[in-house]
Amino acid sequence: MLKPDPRAMSPRTDGDGDTLVEDLSNFASWLPSEMAQDLDSTMTATKALREVLGGFHSLQASKSASKLEATFITGSKHQYVVGFDDLSDGQRQLCALYFVQHLVMKPGRLLILDEPDNYVALREIQPWLLEALDLALSENGPQLCLSVTIPS
Repeated sequence: MLKPDPRAMSPRTDGDGDTLVEDLSNFASWLPSEMAQDLDSTMTATKALREVLGGFHSLQASKSASKLEATFITGSKHQYVVGFDDLSDGQRQLCALYFVQHLVMKPGRLLILDEPDNYVALREIQPWLLEALDLALSENGPQLCLSVTIPS
């Protein structure tokens, strides 16, 4: 069961990252080893994020510091790197959701997500939600339980 909270997500990659904690506060520590173990799913998650986050190129562990960084490319092909903690709450939420979807949502697993729509607009979460539901409804897909807030 996960209840993603982008405000709690540390950018540090040197913490305990064997298993994701409920609020994904150790997402940056967990991600590098998971990415190394499943390159295909990592590439798929990265490609999906490129479609929803303008200019996004990749997430990676810093070579000079123990932290997660995001690389963006501008329209003029200029590349710049920002710390994971410098992303907005919504950007961190989307990064976590897409990587969880592609690295955790595997056949035979049950994933319970509490309010994955927090910190993001409907137009931002909709592509992820549709993709996650398609995956869960596919033959031998994982089980997915979502708790979402419906505005009144």
